[in-house]
Amino acid sequence: MAKINLVRFLHECATRPSNVVLFSGHMGDGKTHSAIAFAQTYIDAAPQPTYLLSNISFDRRETERTFSPGYPPEVTKVRDMDELFAALARLMTLHPDGKFRAIWILDEAQNFMAAKNHMSPLARSVELFIANIRKFNLAIWMVTPLVDHLAPKLRDGPVTGKPGYVTLVIDKNEDLIRRSCAANRIPYDIKKYTTIKWDHNKPPMVIPVPATSWTTPQDRLPVGGSSYLTGSIATFSAGGHDLQFVMSQLEDCNYARMTSVLQRMFGTTEAPKAAAPDPEREQADRMRRGRELDLTWAQIAYYEGGPDLAPTTLQYRLKKYYPADSLKLKNASKTNENEGVTPARGEEERERSSPSSPTQGGNSVLGEEIQP
Repeated sequence: MAKINLVRFLHECATRPSNVVLFSGHMGDGKTHSAIAFAQTYIDAAPQPTYLLSNISFDRRETERTFSPGYPPEVTKVRDMDELFAALARLMTLHPDGKFRAIWILDEAQNFMAAKNHMSPLARSVELFIANIRKFNLAIWMVTPLVDHLAPKLRDGPVTGKPGYVTLVIDKNEDLIRRSCAANRIPYDIKKYTTIKWDHNKPPMVIPVPATSWTTPQDRLPVGGSSYLTGSIATFSAGGHDLQFVMSQLEDCNYARMTSVLQRMFGTTEAPKAAAPDPEREQADRMRRGRELDLTWAQIAYYEGGPDLAPTTLQYRLKKYYPADSLKLKNASKTNENEGVTPARGEEERERSSPSSPTQGGNSVLGEEIQP
């Protein structure tokens, strides 16, 4: 089992602008898991700002029981070449000095870069782009179980001793990993180890795959945390721009002019800004947490605005931000009565006289049937 400084190794061999890394192995062996783990390990300790662009989906744990699509700040989802260029334009705008790195992980690369499709618009675009990725401070990591299906330029390079782009191969070599685990008297687990090879004159080395928050299984993810979504479908397409034309517009451009051209072509005019606080969203988050703690609506209303705030107002507000929680919303007056909380003065009269009263017609304030 080789011992290396992983961050330094990735800095020198995997994340340099123009690096092309190939993650290979059988389906289910943990190739995507390894790619995400290595990316986060480097991003967290890199000497310069580094970002991940990928067609891999992430989920964020909203509560103990609910999840929604959500990405760490350093990660951007890109589903076609247009989104990739737009993301690069934002990063170049954010870093006018050019002092950043970006990693593009293309999952299931064989679906988009198969040798038999080498004349397709997408394959031609990606091959042309790979030849110029250094200009965008970008390294590309391709993840595939079918290396032989890739075009020769995308599976060969200095690492194989044949003409091509690949500078590093990270392979789930089961036999080598099994023998290394046995020699070191450690349990064999294909997802916890992988092999690396960057010189065709040297044998591959077995190294451990680090445990990271982005690879945490969803059932162990803390509330507010994000991790990549295992089992999701990874797609990618050429987008609406002709890459040959895009590259012709960038010809003879320095960094500042190239940034300006990308801004103009892909709709990015300024650096990304932090989202403004949303008081209503923050209140909705507090209400969800309160309901999970079995607080009544009258109690939540009292905490949020005092005895004169109608619980129905808060129920509508929660539905605005969390529609999926609508079935969990209880009739405000029944909740108050059944749970021993005295309604605010005048609230019963308002509910009886209101056309949207939850006591009329058996419907809740959200227009959904409430079971008796």
